[in-house]
Amino acid sequence: MNEYINYIRAPRPVLEESLPTYVEDELDKVEKALTFNLTGRKGAATLSSGTVAVSLYPEEPDDTYEVFLSTGVNETLYVTSKTTSGFTINSSNGSSTADVAWLVVR
Repeated sequence: MNEYINYIRAPRPVLEESLPTYVEDELDKVEKALTFNLTGRKGAATLSSGTVAVSLYPEEPDDTYEVFLSTGVNETLYVTSKTTSGFTINSSNGSSTADVAWLVVR
């Protein structure tokens, strides 16, 4: 058992060479995908009577994305009716006209 603990605690040499090109290429693809999701899928909407429908273009491939909401008012916000083409933002205040920022993330 001690040999396993010693192995885990042993110092590891630092890699001095760069990553293989194919790894760098894959990391570039991941970075581009994350950049698109975090900067390309955000917006703002104004509630009317406590609700607003948001349309997404281009459409999402499926409805398993997450929606994050933010507002400056003391209300509970939640999302309903998620589809590939959009979603609905709702407020706990049925007469709300609050401005809401939204962010779609995969």
